[in-house]
Amino acid sequence: MNKYMQWLDLDFDPFVPSSSSRDFYCSGDRQTLLDQIVEFSLYSNAMIAVTGPLGAGKTTLATNFCERFADEAVCVRVAATLFMNQGQFLDALQSSLSFKPAPGLDTEFAINQICQYAAELDLEARSLIIIIDDAHELSAEVLQLLTKLLDSCVDSSIHALLLGERQLDNLLQNTLTNEAQDRLAVFPLDGFASDETHDYIRFKLATAGFNKEMPLEGGVVGAIHNASQGMPGAINGLIANALNAAAPAVAVAPAPSIGAP
Repeated sequence: MNKYMQWLDLDFDPFVPSSSSRDFYCSGDRQTLLDQIVEFSLYSNAMIAVTGPLGAGKTTLATNFCERFADEAVCVRVAATLFMNQGQFLDALQSSLSFKPAPGLDTEFAINQICQYAAELDLEARSLIIIIDDAHELSAEVLQLLTKLLDSCVDSSIHALLLGERQLDNLLQNTLTNEAQDRLAVFPLDGFASDETHDYIRFKLATAGFNKEMPLEGGVVGAIHNASQGMPGAINGLIANALNAAAPAVAVAPAPSIGAP
């Protein structure tokens, strides 16, 4: 356990990766970005891409995107991998939906099955949202399949949210047809400003029950911001190291002497 857990009397460690998505830090820019993504997804069978480096907060953003829809959408996740082909992508998507795989890798059958499900959701005023992690790893053929899937389904019944690194933007521009690009929206996810980094750290500590003054000096927080370039994932690792370094040593009771009363 990190030393600062006891020092700050935290309910849990807010800076470990498993805690990174518990709460969404709504800085001005990120709240605006989330609102824009939600608004764009309300129209047509949209393809939305959020780009940024590892640790930018894309997964947390996607989690809160789905929470905004509550019961009005079914969100499923697919993790893209290098060299994933169309059949593997469809298998992963059908597995996420708890569907039986299409017999004999029948692409048309799989697309019809997914579109039928999306149409059923649409009748209930709900929609299907496909979230693809590491989308920059997708091949051109899988992106073309995804475009075909969006084209085949009832309008506004299905949306795709692609999360990937910066090169995803160029991949989409070079692969998608002009018609597909008309319904594409790409949103870059930038790092925090210096004041937002300070507020983000305070926010994370508050989620774990710490509401006192910042336990680190301003210069330390400034150095963390510069080193992390304002990226949440990097901030989490650096702040944990800084808090451990600042935490007072925990006194260890000496072992009792043999024969002591």
